[in-house]
Amino acid sequence: MKRFRKFVATVFVLPLIFSSAVSACPLCRAQVESEIYNRNFLNNFFIMLLPIIIITAIGFGLYHADKISERLKGRIK
Repeated sequence: MKRFRKFVATVFVLPLIFSSAVSACPLCRAQVESEIYNRNFLNNFFIMLLPIIIITAIGFGLYHADKISERLKGRIK
C-alpha cells in the first residue's frame, strides 16, 4: 500500500513541479494581466476572500464557543 501511495503522489506532484504555467502563453500574457489587474481588482479580490473570512470566523467561534459562553454568562446575570 505504501508503494501505491508513493506512486500516486509522484504522478500528481511531478507534473506540478515541471510544468511552467507562467510561460504557457508569452504572446497573450500582457493582455491577461491587464484584464486581471484592472480597476475592479480589489473588489474581485475581496469577493474571492469573503468565503475564507466567513469560514474562518465560524471556525474560530466554534473553537472558542465554550470560552465565549462563559464570558457571556458572567455578564448576563
